[in-house]
Amino acid sequence: MSTGRNEPCPCGSGRKYKKCCLNTAPDPINYMKQKLDRFHNRVVGELLRHAAKTFDPEALDEAAAEFLCWPDEEDAAEMDLADHETLFYPWFLFKWRIDPDDGECVLAGPRGLSVVQSYLQTHGRKLDPVERESLEACANAPLSFFEVVELTPGHSVTLRDLLLDRDLRVHDKSASATLHQGGVVFGSVVEAGGIALFGALSEIAFKPTARLGILSLRDRMSMGCGGQITAETLEEYDLEIRALYHDLFIAHTTMPALCNTDGEKLSLHSLRYTISTPQKVFDALKGLTNDFVTEEEMLEQAEFDHAGHLCKVKIPWLKAGNPKNGGMENTVHGHLFINDAAMTCEVNSAERAARLRTIIAKSLTAGDAVYQTTVIQSAAAMMRDAPPSAAISGPDADLMALPEVREQIDQMMRKHWEKWPDMELPALHGQTPRQAVREELGRKLVNVLLEDAEQSCRTANGTLGSLDNLLKVRRALGL
Repeated sequence: MSTGRNEPCPCGSGRKYKKCCLNTAPDPINYMKQKLDRFHNRVVGELLRHAAKTFDPEALDEAAAEFLCWPDEEDAAEMDLADHETLFYPWFLFKWRIDPDDGECVLAGPRGLSVVQSYLQTHGRKLDPVERESLEACANAPLSFFEVVELTPGHSVTLRDLLLDRDLRVHDKSASATLHQGGVVFGSVVEAGGIALFGALSEIAFKPTARLGILSLRDRMSMGCGGQITAETLEEYDLEIRALYHDLFIAHTTMPALCNTDGEKLSLHSLRYTISTPQKVFDALKGLTNDFVTEEEMLEQAEFDHAGHLCKVKIPWLKAGNPKNGGMENTVHGHLFINDAAMTCEVNSAERAARLRTIIAKSLTAGDAVYQTTVIQSAAAMMRDAPPSAAISGPDADLMALPEVREQIDQMMRKHWEKWPDMELPALHGQTPRQAVREELGRKLVNVLLEDAEQSCRTANGTLGSLDNLLKVRRALGL
């Protein structure tokens, strides 16, 4: 039936049809999106009021604890529901229900019914078919993780549901402008009226490496359901899915523990000594370079008094190899600065400070190097006192422009990626990439790691080497 010129416009604007959509001839998708947006903006308030009337006043608190996976007191103190409101309220209205089998629950309200199911029983007759379909779709849409595959700015987002392994095109102008291709988001997608919209969407998007944990969860789910994952499977694993989201959120928003290449907590230790003579101390400790820097090279930069005696010299403490980068020939563990009767030793962890003190004690007699004190600066203080990035970007850019510097970086990264297929990686549960690719899940995990490395290479201005290194890895692993 056609709409009369003077009748209310079916888009829900409240204006007459002739003054609204009659002459604008909206496309069907945009028309339906506007209709559903207006309906949801109105019905959310109605659902919240219905919940307040129908359920116990403490229901919201009980639902919040369940949504956060019942954290203990210590974890609860670090979790803020406000960070998850765009997920929690849709979940509360469309998913949460009082468990009819929970004999200890004293909350008032219908058992086994969500807020929206209770609302539909009471008010469903007042809704038109599309509105009712929309609410039922919200109730049936499971929470999942989505990879952003393609963006049509100002219009839509193409997603891959990483748990249900399907593609969706979601009409959302805001998301199309704020999300980034390759990112991973958490939420739900509602299909109603012939279009797909976000039912819920996380405030943040995760890095592509979030797919490591998601793919591992999907593998466990697949084994638990006989290989056929459906929307019902996701509902069954709702707790595990939300727990993974919270783990990813915490990892994304919590400042990581800063460590050196030995995995030791980062803190600057400055050891202070009084020494007998610069020459004697230099002769005893020059071996700390492990021949990566020669005595002649160090003395070229040294200072001498008028009689030719050594006054100032710097000794780098170098170790062969690098635990985290197979392409590096050595690792700097610290620096020793000799200046007349004083020596200052700078290292970046308590463990290295202790090892260096032992080396000095064994290399020199007590009278030749007398320990005085250690000044310690935490990683947080180091970051606070660091110069702004703009102050160092210029020299770094100039340095990276030098052909010999780029060649050195390319050589280092080439060696790293040549060894990478046979490195045991925590992300692969201790397996090497060459071992992992023998199984389907392992191939997917290795592919995620390589995609993340490729994305980093594209944005690193040459500091991570050439993409050709990663192409060779793919060929070596048959990817």
